[in-house]
Amino acid sequence: MSFELAATRADLDRLLDRRAPGARIGVLLTMGALHEGHATLVRAARTRVGPQGLVVVTVFVNPLQFGAGEDLDRYPRTLDADLKVAREAGADLVFAPAADEVYPGGAPQITLSAGPMGEHFEGASRPGHFDGMLTVVAKLLHLTRADVTFFGLKDAQQLALVRRMARDLNFPVEIVGVPTVREDDGLALSSRNRYLSVAERRTALALSHALFAARDRLAAPPPRRAPAPRAARRGGGGLVSGLSAIGSDDDAVWVCAALGDGDREAVRRTEGRLDPADTGGQRVRMLGIAPEVYAAAYNDIANSTLWFVHHMLYQTPLEPSFGPEFRERWAAYESYNRAFAEALAQEAAEGAAVLVQDYHLALVPGMLRALRPDLRIGHFSHTPWAPAEYFRLLPDDIAERLLLGMLGADRLGFLTWRWAEAFKECARSVLGDRGLTAHWPQDAAADGGRRLTYPRGDAPGPSGGRTYLAVHGLGADGDFLRERAHRPDVAERMAALREQIGTTPDGADRRTIVRVDRTELSKNIVRGLLSYRQLLLDHPEWRERVVHVAFAYPSRQDLAVYRAYTEEVQRVADTVNAELGTPGWTPVVLHVKDDFARSLAAYRLADVALVNPIRDGMNLVAKEIPVLSERACALVLSREAGAYAELGEDALVVNPYDIDATAAALHEALTLPPADRADRAKRLAAAATALPPQRWFLDQLEALRA
Repeated sequence: MSFELAATRADLDRLLDRRAPGARIGVLLTMGALHEGHATLVRAARTRVGPQGLVVVTVFVNPLQFGAGEDLDRYPRTLDADLKVAREAGADLVFAPAADEVYPGGAPQITLSAGPMGEHFEGASRPGHFDGMLTVVAKLLHLTRADVTFFGLKDAQQLALVRRMARDLNFPVEIVGVPTVREDDGLALSSRNRYLSVAERRTALALSHALFAARDRLAAPPPRRAPAPRAARRGGGGLVSGLSAIGSDDDAVWVCAALGDGDREAVRRTEGRLDPADTGGQRVRMLGIAPEVYAAAYNDIANSTLWFVHHMLYQTPLEPSFGPEFRERWAAYESYNRAFAEALAQEAAEGAAVLVQDYHLALVPGMLRALRPDLRIGHFSHTPWAPAEYFRLLPDDIAERLLLGMLGADRLGFLTWRWAEAFKECARSVLGDRGLTAHWPQDAAADGGRRLTYPRGDAPGPSGGRTYLAVHGLGADGDFLRERAHRPDVAERMAALREQIGTTPDGADRRTIVRVDRTELSKNIVRGLLSYRQLLLDHPEWRERVVHVAFAYPSRQDLAVYRAYTEEVQRVADTVNAELGTPGWTPVVLHVKDDFARSLAAYRLADVALVNPIRDGMNLVAKEIPVLSERACALVLSREAGAYAELGEDALVVNPYDIDATAAALHEALTLPPADRADRAKRLAAAATALPPQRWFLDQLEALRA
């Protein structure tokens, strides 16, 4: 429909009746004097209801929410300007009624009360304000037939009260909070900002400035201190267990890069060959790569380009763009890989086996092959591998260099055949007319195994120019997990979590939906939270009976996109708690400080494990929780996780983008018959530990030496 103005209820009804069948109505309730903050709400509404939906903006200065001596008479009334803002932002209809259209016959005799929630904060200094606000919101939502309504997060108390009203009075409307829009100096946009003097404006900014400063300080790296004595300690997780399968008496050398100033000082003192007394008895060659080279190679290329390609994370209408800056960073990535190749060439004995790990060292096999043709070289990818059409987002020459770097290896390892086959198709697509051939029997073990052959010139290597592709699944370290999960620090965390989870109103234990992730973009934590919210909306019988225990440990916080995602996880969790929580029940228990003992405690308490990545090489959490759960947990698992290949039969499998389907799977997981749950949990735990991490490493090494 064309842009319209309605001043009466009759006009409003006539215009609403003209909407397309099934079209949703999104509504913004304002008092006028519209600004960019309101325009942002209009755009959010348009996105939510779609092009066929109807976006309605109400402009009504509500007398019930002004107290004695407040600014009712001088509140800005700028309808012509408001119509322009609403129209340009994408609204379809403005409803600007007079007071007697909203309150026929004068002030209403029956109003809504905000109750105790409206007596604090702003309500303490403006008695009756929130009663009047809720009354007009209820009337306007009814008059506009709203399906979904939008409020700025700036007015947090107002939003919380509206959500509680909708819940308590069963309003059939979705309430969406939209992030605050601020002026250049950081002051939240408001129609009343025009009242502020320069001095008052500075005062108004004090609180937000203090909060932003605290946020930035928490996000900043810690100040430099004098280096402490270096000491080795064992990390947790299956990968550590796998790599630890090679003991200190196996004449192995580990090559790694210095991560910080303390490491670089150790490299300077030892010329990179660390004292085994400081490394748990291992021989370690540490590379003192310049910080700017490390940052460009690891953060900009490996984590901000290759990771995004393999996990298919780009918003392709806007990104990626490969220009001169990218080429500079790529040169750093090549230098980084060359440093590893040269160190390995120096350290490796004649004919030694060399195992290179992951996407940030994709060029090393080819570089090392040119330096040491005698070596047996393997490379293992812990990530997914992108489909050919997505991999070819990369510049053609870069895609070719990455593939040729990997094909310098005698063996390439992947976590599933899906990722191995994707690599083969990328190689065919990019190198197919350059002499690449593929031998790919249906049975991976038949006729010498699956392999690619590419001419290597004067350095064919022990495999004669052939690169064998193999799958080495990585399982949970059951023995380590069970022992570690029963130490006293885990028991302490369990007691604390039980207190946070609480009990139902009748005293029974609450059910738990557990997830443990880093705040990687690929982990899909936000959609997981939204799916849990949808579960509570679709099945209100679970309210106060279930808690989502979500551990989202910050990752790569030196990258802005990861900081923003971590903030969004926190915001969505807070929104769910504000919308649906009660004084005795916090729907989402979110922890963002990494604590391995607390993760193990949550594993033991899990009724349901939620693992819904957009894309994941394996995902060990999907294997670890069933091993430790003491409640025969059900597993809700994304079909895009590598673990799906091994656990899919006994998991509840979901499309990670489908919030409704994930909510339905969570409900099914919570309601599985006990015998079915127990049988599934037993099979999941067996499958999860069938490929112990020690065998994962040793199998690769033995295959490479064969």
